[in-house]
Amino acid sequence: MQGTPAGKESRKILGTTLRTASVWADCVKSVDEEEFTYGEKGKRPECAPYENEESIEVMEDFVRRNVGTCPMPANAESCHRQYHYTDVAI
Repeated sequence: MQGTPAGKESRKILGTTLRTASVWADCVKSVDEEEFTYGEKGKRPECAPYENEESIEVMEDFVRRNVGTCPMPANAESCHRQYHYTDVAI
């Protein structure tokens, strides 16, 4: 999509490239779902673009607002583990 109108529009909306944005939800997994703190700074190189004060606050707030909002069948992963997947059809 790089260099296409769709690529330019997605960058405008996301404020970054799809490559960088696609790992955000995976980086959110590093937020503790009980204390709502990001605790693995520097552990995942792909998360480096989000390891700044503003982005960490956004990730912590996302977990705080979503940790208990998904349906939980027996033996399921926690909500925190379910919503991190990035599976977007383009």
